[in-house]
Amino acid sequence: MIRFESTGSPRQRGICNGRTCRALGIKWLEKALSEADKSPGAQSAGLRWMEQAQTTLPELGEEIAGISEGLGVPLDDYIKALFANRLRQISTACSTFGGMTPDGHPVLAKTDDILASQRGMNVLQFAYPNNGQAHAKFHFGGTPMVSAGLNAAGLSVALTGIPGPNVEEVGVPGGLYLVNHLLLKCASVAEALEALSSLPINSYGCSLLMADRKGNITLVEKNALGTSQLPPTDKGWFLHTNHILDSRMAAASPPPGESLQVNSLARHQLLCRLTTSRPPSLENLEWMLGQGNESLSIIQKAGAPLETDYAFVASPADDIFKLWADDPATTPPFQILPFSKTQPKTQYKTQP
Repeated sequence: MIRFESTGSPRQRGICNGRTCRALGIKWLEKALSEADKSPGAQSAGLRWMEQAQTTLPELGEEIAGISEGLGVPLDDYIKALFANRLRQISTACSTFGGMTPDGHPVLAKTDDILASQRGMNVLQFAYPNNGQAHAKFHFGGTPMVSAGLNAAGLSVALTGIPGPNVEEVGVPGGLYLVNHLLLKCASVAEALEALSSLPINSYGCSLLMADRKGNITLVEKNALGTSQLPPTDKGWFLHTNHILDSRMAAASPPPGESLQVNSLARHQLLCRLTTSRPPSLENLEWMLGQGNESLSIIQKAGAPLETDYAFVASPADDIFKLWADDPATTPPFQILPFSKTQPKTQYKTQP
């Protein structure tokens, strides 16, 4: 997994992303443009959706312009490719799980599950912005689509994809465009919840498992219909895959594709079984990553609708963030070290 640092304004950090990840970005761009060209009106639709997105998050528009410049591609082509996902309702099949430990520390875990052809696209960026929280984030190289991360204040955010209706309103096309904003602007779960209440999604949707250094953890679902904060299970766990758990939101939203729906339900049931007699803890999170069999496991492998590209376990209150940049069964983890308040760039690194 490529790891790199960026600094400065959204545009400057975008340029760094594009230049550093150019090989990955061009690979993604060529495929996305090929798909977009199959849809009449993709160019005009992309420009319209770009305007809706940057009206919601102005810094997103600046970052997108910077990535395009860093990749060395025309901005209009990049916009068409980036928003082509909305035309195809691309699914993400991730799992998140966590809760409060017996001693009152929130812990969380995530797997990031993508198409087999996309394996290796994820990178880890350490961002030091001119304004906002320094943060580390996982995203496809050469794109602004962020699936998880943590910031200097101790906020951790982990996403899964859920269905949602398409609406022609101001907003961003899915949660992958929200995570970066939360890491940049929010220091706590409470601040993230307040921010989410005023950030609309106009396509697809997400669940967000969030925990902070102050000892808070919560799980929300969000799509164009609104935001729902979900309760823990009776065992104190927050568990999510890719189907909507809020009954009202589920009834009004399109379902996932059939194969993903079956897989999502099966993974959620597995998570429920694994947590019936074990309390939330870092040890149990790591144990859960290794559970399952050839037909069904938390780590998605060849034969599943999508495949796991990375996984992590984290305890924000303890400054622990343990990452596997592939299958935990075959890849050693590394620890992302905490930020230093005085010298973040020399302290916030990774170690084996």
